[in-house]
This record gives sequence, structure tokens and C-alpha cells, in this order.
Amino acid sequence: MYRNIIYSLLCVLTLGSCVPFFNQPLTEQRAEIGAETPVKKTLENLPKPQMKLTAAVYSFRDQTGQYKPSTTGASWSSAVTQGTTSILIKALEDSDWFYVAEREGLSNLSSERNIILNTQKKFSSSNDKKNYLRPLLFAGIILEGGIISYDANVITGGAGLRYFSAGGSAQYRQDRVTVYLRAVSTMTGKVMKTVHTSKMILSQKIDASIFRFVKFKRLLEAESGITYNEPSEMAVKEAIEKAVESLIIEGVIDGIWKLRNPEDINSDVIRNYIEEKDSNRESDFFDQMMTKRRHKFGMGVFGGSWLYQGDYKDPELRPMGGLSLLFDTQSFVQFSAQFSKSSLATSQKLDKTFNALEVGLKYRLMPSKNWTPYIEGGIGLMAHNKSKYFINFSNSVYTQAVYGAGVEFLLNDRFGLNISLLNHYSLSDNVDGLKQGRFNDYFWEAKVGLNFYLDRIWGKKKKKRKELIRKKGTALDFNFTPNTTVVPNGNIPSGESVESKKSLKRKLRKAQRRNKKAEKKRKRETKVSVDKKADENVVTPNKNQGDKKNEKIIEQKSPKSQKALERKAKREAKALKKQKQKAAKALRKKNEKEAKDLKRRWNEMQKERKKAEKEKKRKEKARKK
Repeated sequence: MYRNIIYSLLCVLTLGSCVPFFNQPLTEQRAEIGAETPVKKTLENLPKPQMKLTAAVYSFRDQTGQYKPSTTGASWSSAVTQGTTSILIKALEDSDWFYVAEREGLSNLSSERNIILNTQKKFSSSNDKKNYLRPLLFAGIILEGGIISYDANVITGGAGLRYFSAGGSAQYRQDRVTVYLRAVSTMTGKVMKTVHTSKMILSQKIDASIFRFVKFKRLLEAESGITYNEPSEMAVKEAIEKAVESLIIEGVIDGIWKLRNPEDINSDVIRNYIEEKDSNRESDFFDQMMTKRRHKFGMGVFGGSWLYQGDYKDPELRPMGGLSLLFDTQSFVQFSAQFSKSSLATSQKLDKTFNALEVGLKYRLMPSKNWTPYIEGGIGLMAHNKSKYFINFSNSVYTQAVYGAGVEFLLNDRFGLNISLLNHYSLSDNVDGLKQGRFNDYFWEAKVGLNFYLDRIWGKKKKKRKELIRKKGTALDFNFTPNTTVVPNGNIPSGESVESKKSLKRKLRKAQRRNKKAEKKRKRETKVSVDKKADENVVTPNKNQGDKKNEKIIEQKSPKSQKALERKAKREAKALKKQKQKAAKALRKKNEKEAKDLKRRWNEMQKERKKAEKEKKRKEKARKK
């Protein structure tokens, strides 16, 4: 008895106390630098911008109105931090993409500047202009948004075990916080981009205890546990940093922002973000993938054992093996056909080898997850085989019904591990050679198998097209979003609007296509004209006269005259061909001239645009100085 008590006490202390022992605070902790989230590394590794953006953040606050969940009573503390504006400003600085203009404390800033200006006017000389305050930094974009959702107890659960007042339990809970962030142009008021992110907040509790009377009037009681609550401030910080990352990358992909190095559009950070976004579209609320996990066709190999249940006593387990063919509907249903071979045996009187051929249907409960339980049913045939090494269905054949359940684990996109337990119920009571009792003969089958899935059984596999990130032809200014490009002299070259540069490209492509069509048409007409001319030069009898003299004259034509006609036909066809080529050449020159004119105008516009950008950079440098 004492030995059992000692074992129980050791289990409780080992399972429940080891975690808090190594994590319990034994001494006071000094102030330290704030913890960082994994998203900060991604922010720091973002490609550098061509020019930093000037942004203003007026208010980025909690818009949920949620209070902290409590099991003991009402709690008037807010569920999330109220300092989200400061967190957003810090994330913008860490990204190295923005100059942040102070707007949250604008009243304090204005009051202080007024004090300084009044003091300078009163005590400074009129000639001392260097000490005057510079104008405030104005922003090209305003960042708006906030925490728009906090969902408590999204997922809750736990498990426990207790035996004679000794045991342990574990509980968990997940909350969810969602952040929206948008960029607004101060020039037009247009919402340039909106993104949203979410973060799960995990809470866990593990405890173990024992409560037992050791002997009369002696009670043993011990307990231990640990509770872990993920800081909501860290979760909000990570969600905001992820929103800033999404805003920058989405803007780069859509052509809103420019990169210093255009080749960075294919950097690992942007590629990983696109892959994450694609996978997010194919997942549900709980981050479970909802894509088609399995391919249409599959093959499987399995092994296990049969256990006979019939009219004889003392059944024995016998090994079995087989093959299967699968057709998956890529939904809840999967069809299968399988062949297996084993023996039904008892310890003394029965030992028969059987071949089994079955057709079945599986209904999966969670087809979109990596693992899924399923129920299975089907029908089949089983035949007694006198040989243990050969397959034969010519002997006694019995019909059977198959039903059972199992579970499948996907190892990757191609392979799946299958574990199942089936019952084979024969529609005859003479499988074992003895008719006795109310029930027919049946046997149990337990097996473990490996399934291999493939796209198709025959034919070539289609090549997957690579997903390429194409940059936009134009990008917006770092401060404003004008509809036209500014030219130094204020005029648009060649009387064209700058927005028409896309139409110029389109006209250039159309001209090239017209050249190709004209060339094809010229070749086709030349070929048809040569064939037609050759047909016209063939000598045919005059059917209108209706006499036989013409036929005799034609038959008496010398070979020299026939060759002369052929040469004449070739000369005429050649002359016609040259005429067509000359006409096509003139048309091609005309189209080429038009294309060159379009290209020249396009190059002029490009030069003017570059000059405008250089002039703008020069003015910006002068303004900064």
C-alpha cells in the first residue's frame, strides 16, 4: 500500500511540478528592454524604398469596447491595450520605410511651438532669422484603422484523468484579435490600400493533485500546477507589425510604392508573403487548410491480420496482405477496390486459405485536414484457395459484406498512412465447413497500409505555370497620388496626355501586329496567284465548237511548244509575284514609319518624365537643405 502511495506522489510531483519549478520566479527581476516579436525581423529585412514615405498617424485605437474576460465576476479592464498608436509608430520606424509626423499630441506640439515663437519675437533681434522655427513636416499619406475585433473563448478545451483521488488535468483557451490598417492619400483623399491581420492569444493551465487517506486519521494531499497566459500586448504588437508589413508589400506589388532596386520585387520576403497569402485563402477560420488534400487516383499496399469468428472455438490470428486501387472524389467520398489473401484458422480443427476481392466506399469526416477518421462499407467475394502461394477463385466462392472504421494520416501530398479495423460478415454459414448456430461465419481484419496518390493514371502531367510578380507600369509619388506626371515646362509632349502612354504602347503593338498580318496575307496571296496562273496556262480544248479537230491539234502539240507555254506561265507568275511584293513592301514601309513615329513619341515622353523626376529630386534636396 505504501509503495502505491509513493508511486502516486512521485507521479504527481514529476508531471505537475517540473514545469513550474523551472519557471517559477525565485527572485525579483530588474527592468529590461521590451521583448520583440518574430515579425520585427521581417520588417527589418524588407527591401529598401526609393524614397521614404512621410506618414501621419492621428489615432489608431481600440474600437472593440471589449472588457477582459473573467470567471469570477465583472471586470472593467479593457481586453487589449489602449496604446496602440504608439505601437504602430514604433512599427513604422522599424520598417525604415516611413518618416512619421507627430499628430497624436498635435495640440501639445502646437502649444510648445507658440511659446517658442512668442519668446523669439520678444527677445530675438529682427535680423536673427536662423533661430526661427522651421515649418512642420506635412504628410503625403495618413494611416487610419484600429483594433476592430477581440473574440474571447474562440477555442476552449482540455483533458484530465483521476484515479482514486490522484490525477491531473490540462485546459486551454484561445482568443483572437483583429487589426485593420489603411493608407489614405492627403492629395485626393483616396484610400490607396487596406490590409487586415489577426493573431490568436493562447492561455493554458496544467495541474496535478493527490488526495488520499494513507491510514486511519492520516491524510495525504499534494497539488501542483502552472498557468500560462500569452500577453495581449505582445499579440497586439505582432498583429500591428504584420499589418505594416502587409501594407508595404501589397503597395509594392500594386505599384503604389517604388523600390530602390527593382529586382528586389523577387526577394524572399515578398515571395514568402505571397505564399502565405495564397495559403491563407485556402484555410478556414482556425488556420486549417481547406484545399483538396488528395489526388484523384491512388494505389495502396497493406498488411495486418485476420481473426476468425465462426462455429469453431479457439481462433488464431493469421497474417494477411494485399493491394488496393483508389479513386478519390477530392471531397468526403473515396471509392476503393482491394485484393487480400490470408487464412482463417483455429488452434486445432480449421486452417483454410482464402482470397478476398472487395469493392468499397469510404466516407471521410474531415477531408481537408492532414488526418481524418472515416467509416467504410462495401461488398465482396471470398474464395477458398487450396494453395498458399497461388491465387485461385475457381473453388467455393462466398459473398460477404464489409464494414468498419479507420483513420488516415497524410505524410505529404503523395503518401498517406492508413489504419483500419474491418468486419467481414459472410452471407453463408458454410465458410468453415460447418453449419451451426444462428449467425453466419465472419472474421475481423486489422490492417496498416500505405497509400500513394497520383494525378492521373496515363498521359503526361501538365506543367505548372510559375507565378510571376509583374510590376505595374507606373508608380505613385511618395507623398501624393497625382493623375498625371508633372513635366518641367508644364506641357505634355506631342499634344498627348501622360495618361496616354499606355495607349501609345497599345498603338505600337497594334502596328507591329498589322505588319505581321500584312506579311502573312502577302505570302498567302502570292501562293494563290501562282497556282491560279499555272491553271490558266494549261491548254484545254474548245468545247464550244464541238469538233474533234481541236483535240487532234492539241494531241499533236510538240514538246517544245509545251515547254514554251510553261516558261511563259512562270515568267508571268514571277512578274505578278514581284508586283505583290512591291505593294506589300510599300505597305510595310508605311506601317514601319507609323510605328517609328509612335516609338519616337514614346521615347520623348520617357525623356521628359526622367527630366521631371530629376527636377523633383533637385527641388526636394533643396527643400531639405
